[in-house]
Amino acid sequence: MGNWFKDKTKINLTIDTIMFVVLMAITGIGFLMKYVLVPGYIRKMYDDNVELYFLGLNRHGWGSIHLWLGFLLLSLLAFHIILHWKIIISIFQRMVPIKRWRIVISVIMLVIGLFMALFPFLIKPKQLLHEPRHRNRNDNTYLFPSNQHESISPNEMALKAKESILKGQMYEKR
Repeated sequence: MGNWFKDKTKINLTIDTIMFVVLMAITGIGFLMKYVLVPGYIRKMYDDNVELYFLGLNRHGWGSIHLWLGFLLLSLLAFHIILHWKIIISIFQRMVPIKRWRIVISVIMLVIGLFMALFPFLIKPKQLLHEPRHRNRNDNTYLFPSNQHESISPNEMALKAKESILKGQMYEKR
């Protein structure tokens, strides 16, 4: 077993295989979140108040797995680069023979890489106020004019609310 870790080719193949599997998992989960576990505003094809799950997880749970698999892939990529560092340096020196240009290109790549990795922590999201999307709302009285909902049962009111939401007919709040 100790001999196996000394064989750089076996380690490289193992890392590359794991990277490929993780990359395919990230891709599959991305497609799952985009096209199967669609966000709430796209779920018009389903009934109201439906939450979509696959293997017991909703899109946010799968998003967390997607993120952690991304971290794993990034770690494996870093290890892959460490294993190939001598080759990378050799090819880079042949491609860019002037040392000053190699330094400039390396610094530019480092700055771009750090910016791309860290920009989510540097921005402040724009906050917009909006009306709630009528999900899990306790007060549905403003969905209908007061003369319509006072004499009907709660079940009838819920059915009418559902119909009006599906038709896009929302009344002003009193």
